[in-house]
Amino acid sequence: MVKRQGTDAFFRIGIPMFILVTGGSFLLSQLLQGKFDIKEAQGRATNLGLPPQTRASLEEELEKLQKQVDLDAYSNKPVPKPADE
Repeated sequence: MVKRQGTDAFFRIGIPMFILVTGGSFLLSQLLQGKFDIKEAQGRATNLGLPPQTRASLEEELEKLQKQVDLDAYSNKPVPKPADE
């Protein structure tokens, strides 16, 4: 009895490829739908009447930090080295 190679290749290669393509398409659509749902929810959350968040520039943040830290009273303290065993 001679076995036809076309049907064997279909079951070994064709069906797994078909499952991979259709499953990947379904998974990708679910992921994208979730992404759109999250963006929509964030858009609704911003329209709740809350005051808008202000973005601070780097220069403003630097000035705040410089006011908190006194660089004139800085002293260099050496870190002790661990003892060799």
